[in-house]
Amino acid sequence: MHIRSASVTDLEPILLLDPLVKRDPSRPDFIRRSLLTAHSFVAISKNRIVAYGVLDYSFFNQAYISMLYVEPSLRRRGIGSALMAAIEATCKEQKVFTSTNESNKAMQALLSQLNYKRSGIIENLDEGNPELIYFKELVKRT
Repeated sequence: MHIRSASVTDLEPILLLDPLVKRDPSRPDFIRRSLLTAHSFVAISKNRIVAYGVLDYSFFNQAYISMLYVEPSLRRRGIGSALMAAIEATCKEQKVFTSTNESNKAMQALLSQLNYKRSGIIENLDEGNPELIYFKELVKRT
């Protein structure tokens, strides 16, 4: 497996990878926009995209990992951790934020393992499933 920056040529494979594309009409636009304007990454295994992640600076002008998605059959194999590390390495800020739903225990465990700290909660985005905000202080080498 290797990780590289994503490009617009990765749009179709990412759309096929992400099941929310079928349920959320705004998801394809989010992915397309991310490929054009954000720091997007893909994980490649056996010549196909198996995961993607997006870093942007739209969260109160802070670094924000707005997406991390790993193919379900390949989760818990280090792909998410590797993508997060690649994203963190390109981050130009001293800290980075991300979030996940309260119901997403796997992502919460990953964030804990990667030394992210709880930073807050946003109610009313997904009914009955609050969004948990996390942040991490990044060690920048000069």
